[in-house]
Order: sequence, then structure tokens, then C-alpha cells
Amino acid sequence: MNRYIKYILGLATMALGVVLMKKAALGITPITSLPLALNEVLPVLSLGNWTILFHILCIIAIIVITRKVAVKTILMFPVGICFGYFIDFLLWLWQFETDILWLRILLLVVGIPVSGLGVALINDADLMLPSPDGLIRTIAAVYNRKYPIVKIIGDCTWVTCAVIIELSVLHRLQAVHVGTVASALLVGRTIKKWNQLLFHGGQK
Repeated sequence: MNRYIKYILGLATMALGVVLMKKAALGITPITSLPLALNEVLPVLSLGNWTILFHILCIIAIIVITRKVAVKTILMFPVGICFGYFIDFLLWLWQFETDILWLRILLLVVGIPVSGLGVALINDADLMLPSPDGLIRTIAAVYNRKYPIVKIIGDCTWVTCAVIIELSVLHRLQAVHVGTVASALLVGRTIKKWNQLLFHGGQK
């Protein structure tokens, strides 16, 4: 499969995972929790648009930290825009809503491996990272810190901001819930499984 097609397919698949978890309303991935919290508090912008703004903020942070404007960093702009539009398109396409708990759990259970598949496709395309993950890797490289530790700190930062925003304005949690914990624990494992199934353990 062409690397560019695989990359775009990965973005679309990752966006589908986000939509499935949002429809489950049981919490979303840590990296999307902040855009979703902002969308809940200020619905004047769609989740996709808040996601785009979040990606742009991460790009600006990368430029500030590295003190240079690399081509690869600039190319993260269209990636973030594409990902945000994928989210909004799929939300528009999928109007299904439910209060039935087992259906919501099913959406969450399906959404987690779908998100993992999207990330696996993006990683295997080996083009560029979405800016939030690019920011984490940049921090780890510039400050000589282990990536997994920085990743955990980053996820905790997004989730903490989302919790503060929702509790201070809505007085309830929507973006952060049990699904957030489940996705934090399981998405990485599903990425490894997809690599083993589709990409021979990530070896090209």
C-alpha cells in the first residue's frame, strides 16, 4: 500500500476511534480529552475544530522548544487540519446516540482497537507524527528524557486540564471517565497487536 494512502487511512481510522469513544460517552483518549472538554464548555466550535487548534498549539510548542521551524514541523499543520475534519465528518455521518449502557460499552470496546489500528497505520507509513505525539517526542529528545515517561506526563497533563475545565464550568465529567483510563492502558497494547498482525511486528 502506498505510504501516503496508508497515512491518510490511518488518520481516518484514528478519527473513527475518537468518534466511537465520544458516542460511548464513557470518556475519551487522554490526547483528545482536552479538545473534547473545550468542545463541551464552548460548543461554538466543533470537536474537530478544537482538535485542530490543539494540534496548532502543539506545533507552536515544538517550534518554541526546538527554536527552529523545520519542514517536518510545518507539515504537521495539514495533518492536524485533516484529522480534525475527519472527526467532524464522521460525527456528522454517524448521528447514532444511545443511553443504553451495554451499547455504550460496546462502542468503547470497539473504539479502543480502532484507535490503535489508526496509530499503527500512521506509524508504519513512517511519514510524520501528529503534532501532539511530535511534541512529546520533541520534549523527550531535547531534554534527554525517556519517551514513555514524558508520554505519561503529557497524557496526565491533558487529562488534568480537561478535568479542571469540566469541573469548574460544567461541574461534571464528560471527556474524562472510565474510558479514558481504559484507552490509556489498552491503546498501546492494541497498536502492538496490529503491528504483529499487519506489519510483521513492525518490521518492514
